[in-house]
Amino acid sequence: MPGSEVSPPGEDELFIHQLVGMRVVRAGGEDVGEVTEVFVLPQGLVIDVRRTDGKSVMLPFDDNTVTDVDSDARVVTIDPVEGLLD
Repeated sequence: MPGSEVSPPGEDELFIHQLVGMRVVRAGGEDVGEVTEVFVLPQGLVIDVRRTDGKSVMLPFDDNTVTDVDSDARVVTIDPVEGLLD
């Protein structure tokens, strides 16, 4: 379907591809990295985050991990379970 035929996202919505390039931070403000890819899996969305140390980590894009997405500031805030970023 051509992009011109797609309805724009609602006020609290965004297109999946808009996540790429967003900064990822912990709920306390600590910089984690940047979203490099988004995967649509049967279990749900997963974001690939290139960490500030150069390593990559896959994080579920769900209510248990993602606490906020600020599309204007282009920031994804996460509160991952213990060990998820290791």
